[in-house]
Amino acid sequence: MSSNIIILVVSIIVLIFVVYWLKAGSTSSSTSSPNTMIKRRQMRAVEDHKSDELPDILSAHSHENKLIEHEDVEVRKELFEFVLIRNITDGQRTEIESEIQNIRKPHPLLGSLVGNITDSKALYDLVRTDPELVAKIINVANSPLFGLSQPITTVNHAITYLGIVQVKNIATHFALQKSVTFSSKQQQAIYQKIWAASFLASDMVLILAKELQLENAAELSTRCQLSYLGDISILFTHPKTAALYKQNKDLLHRLDEIQKTTQANPAIVGKILAGKWNLPSSISNAIEHGLLPFTDQLFDAELSEIDIQETLICYCCKRLAEIIIYEGQTDILKADSFSFQDTGKIDFYYTEQQLMRANLDKLSSTFKNPAIKSKLQHTLQVTNEKLQ
Repeated sequence: MSSNIIILVVSIIVLIFVVYWLKAGSTSSSTSSPNTMIKRRQMRAVEDHKSDELPDILSAHSHENKLIEHEDVEVRKELFEFVLIRNITDGQRTEIESEIQNIRKPHPLLGSLVGNITDSKALYDLVRTDPELVAKIINVANSPLFGLSQPITTVNHAITYLGIVQVKNIATHFALQKSVTFSSKQQQAIYQKIWAASFLASDMVLILAKELQLENAAELSTRCQLSYLGDISILFTHPKTAALYKQNKDLLHRLDEIQKTTQANPAIVGKILAGKWNLPSSISNAIEHGLLPFTDQLFDAELSEIDIQETLICYCCKRLAEIIIYEGQTDILKADSFSFQDTGKIDFYYTEQQLMRANLDKLSSTFKNPAIKSKLQHTLQVTNEKLQ
């Protein structure tokens, strides 16, 4: 009997061992399947590149975030692999300076226009010195762009109806336009797109900055418009880059191609041109840092809290404008915040956390306000009429 009992116990032990081994083997096989292994490698890649201060976007809200599909993981992977060029050698700087030397000096009034003009009389006294500029302002003010019920006949009239910032932006655009002449219709068409984006972005900045009660809202709007100097310069010196705007490339791929072509990025080129034109250092510095929010390097730039906040406001508005103008996605204005989840755009991957760290998370709540949405929609309608 004792031997039978021993045999029975051994058999049970062997059976338990076999069952456990089969179960473990099945689990191991499941976790090592090709799809799971790929997913695990992607997750590890995200963890390796993710800043410690950023939320885990792949796991947080995964049940409700449609952007965890395979292709979106691939887009994020491209973002992590992308490196924004922040420093260039003296030789590269010399080469860029040589390329932009054929860009004519801007209109003599540009330096005054980019100043903090807040008085309508000061603006009138400035632009009235140039009859061509006066005519340009009046012509644009009377265009379908603004849809006024009665014709504008004087600059004062334009300032009264359109406001100081609008008139100043029209004059600034004219001053910049005098500096570049494009050789092809494609370049000219893309320049109009770039100008439309700058016009829309600067208007959006003004709306949001005023709502946030920023004292320098008008100046910030002008800075945002001038942040497109680099794009204009690159379009002028490298005509083939026009295709990057025409083909509706997103910011990631547009920047990647531009950096391969120029060994720099539009922010660097814009700063160099602003320096060549002797624009205020506050403007050239703002241009230089304009693309940092696209990366996780914004808080490594040793900027003041105010500079970081202004950089973020301008960045958010530029992204909205470019997604609308370059990519044709007007629905971006329906988003509830400047977050990756709400917008579905990789441009805003780091933005939500950056806004919180900069004590500017109220920018998203302002953007969500129905009254502000209405104003942004209106300025978009105005810009669309300009493009038609």
